[in-house]
Amino acid sequence: MEIIGHKTQWEFLKNLAKRDKVPQALLFTGVDSVGKRKIALEFIKLLNCQEKDFQQKPCQKCLHCSLIEKMKHPDVILITPKNKEIQINQIRELQKKLNFQPQLSSFKSVIIDKAEALNPMAQNCLLKTLEEPPGKTLFLLITSQPHLLLETIRSRCGILKFYPVKPEEIESSFKKTISPQIRILAEGRPGRVIEFLNQPEKFEGWLKTIKAIQNLFTGGIPERFEFVKKFFEKENSHFSLPLFLEIFNEYLRIVFLKKLGIKNKNLEVFSIPSNLENYSILKIKKIIEEVQNLKVLISSTNVNPKLACLLYTSPSPRDS
Repeated sequence: MEIIGHKTQWEFLKNLAKRDKVPQALLFTGVDSVGKRKIALEFIKLLNCQEKDFQQKPCQKCLHCSLIEKMKHPDVILITPKNKEIQINQIRELQKKLNFQPQLSSFKSVIIDKAEALNPMAQNCLLKTLEEPPGKTLFLLITSQPHLLLETIRSRCGILKFYPVKPEEIESSFKKTISPQIRILAEGRPGRVIEFLNQPEKFEGWLKTIKAIQNLFTGGIPERFEFVKKFFEKENSHFSLPLFLEIFNEYLRIVFLKKLGIKNKNLEVFSIPSNLENYSILKIKKIIEEVQNLKVLISSTNVNPKLACLLYTSPSPRDS
């Protein structure tokens, strides 16, 4: 699939390649599912593509493009979190791989996806690798939370920011009709649209969760306890607490926009419970920020998720 949006960022990367000014490390920042990893792979294809005409790169047909698309290129290394974090042994294993000469390319490419998950020891180990990389290597770090990376790591990277894509740009890239619910919940993230269209059951799960959240706001403390109890009884790998908090925040964002008086017919497909109408705009904004902080806390610490969920969901409108 073609790159959706991010024309300015893509042109910037192409110009770096054309002028042979690609830095050793780039840090792609922006919200999740906005297309950062897709562009990272396309950039690596561009740098390796065998097509002679630069304007036709990446050609998507040559050996390098095909292998990178399938994530089978011997000189492209992808690192992702294991059990919520990227561990030091993963970076040490990377260091070993970088000591070998490239097999097909003139250099090696490393993508570290969700780089914010690098634990402290892994970050320090990576920092040494960035300071003294063995051989010619391109590092592409992808994160939605750059502030969780060491400042010394950020300072060694060229930073490229990615923003949500305009709805019309997303619409024009799909042959299928995109429903108002998907348009709103996607929040300018092409990856989320693709996910919802390819996995209808996942989208239905989001809608059911939003309905549960609406009911949660109409109940009192006993209902909150019962909700948390049932949630953790059914929680599994397909529906985790971080996902629930993400949906919780997305729904509150919709409420926030409606209370601001934003004119968007797509917003009307989601209702606001009467109890939630009593929440001030500032209170809703505060809850969104607190839940975002909780997501970070859960992903990086051993906080009791059941207790945290109870404390952070459906607070009283009188809370300050």
